[in-house]
Amino acid sequence: MKILPLLIANVLLCTAISAQDQDQTDSDIEEIIIIGELSRTALKAQIVAVENDFYRLFNANNNSDELDISCRIETPTGTHFPQRVCEPAFLVKARQRNINDWLVGIDVHFTPTLLQASLSAEFVELNATYGKLLLENESVAEVIRILTALRNRLAVITGR
Repeated sequence: MKILPLLIANVLLCTAISAQDQDQTDSDIEEIIIIGELSRTALKAQIVAVENDFYRLFNANNNSDELDISCRIETPTGTHFPQRVCEPAFLVKARQRNINDWLVGIDVHFTPTLLQASLSAEFVELNATYGKLLLENESVAEVIRILTALRNRLAVITGR
C-alpha cells in the first residue's frame, strides 16, 4: 500500500519545512495530508504549495541572486488558459534584454530555444547548484521526494 509511505513523507515534509522556517511559531500545527485522498484540485494546490517551499529553500540556500527562481501566472499568446511559470532570474533578465534589443533593432536570440542556448553556462551553474543542494540538504531532498509523489498521483488521476 503506497498511502502509508506518502503519509510518512508528508509528515516529514511538514517537519522539514518547519525546521527551515525561522518565522514559525510554537502555535503552528503540522498538517498531515494523505495524497491518495486529495481531489484533482486539492492535489494541484498542494503541488503549488510544495513547489513554493522548494523554491523558497533553493533561493535561501544558493549563493547567487541570478539563480533565484520566481513564479508568475501568465496566459500564453493564443490561449485563454493562464498557467504558472517558474524561472530563474537570469532567464527573466535575458528575455527582457532580448525584447528591449528587438525593440531598438539590435540582433536578438528571439526564439525561446535560441535564447536558452545562449544561456547554457548559466543553466549548467543552475543545475550544479541544484545538485549540490540536493546532496547537502536533506530538507530539499525530502521536498523533492514529496513533490514527485504528488506529481505521480496527479498523473494517475489525469491519465497522463
